[in-house]
Amino acid sequence: MMRISSLSIVTGLALAACGGDSTGPKDVFPEAKGVYEVNGSFDGISTSDAHFSGALTLTQISRETGTLGGSAAYTVIIGTQSYDFTEDSLSAATVSANGVVTYTMGEGGSTWTFTGTLSGPSIVDGHHTLSESSGSVSGAWTATR
Repeated sequence: MMRISSLSIVTGLALAACGGDSTGPKDVFPEAKGVYEVNGSFDGISTSDAHFSGALTLTQISRETGTLGGSAAYTVIIGTQSYDFTEDSLSAATVSANGVVTYTMGEGGSTWTFTGTLSGPSIVDGHHTLSESSGSVSGAWTATR
């Protein structure tokens, strides 16, 4: 005879009632999950001289708190040189109730912070700052699912 605890039954019913990924009464933050194609530039530098592109994968950890997870992989092109930046686990990744997405990448003493606003399947009005001990650069970025 198999024994099932009351806790298992209640937990199973609660999960079924929530319907998995569907919105619930406490889901106050917008859905940001998805794989995005990212493009960006640097202030004061023409895009033919320097730009970046790549992929951003966001996972929705909680729609109750706006906590996100995910990864990113970007290639920065400066002149004829290319530099790869990857982050397997984004830091401080969140989405606010009004759709502002923020996350940080850190690699080899560099910190790259991104902020942008969700608009349908895109992140628009984005701003990024890449900082190292020698200084920082910033500019605009966009992402589309």
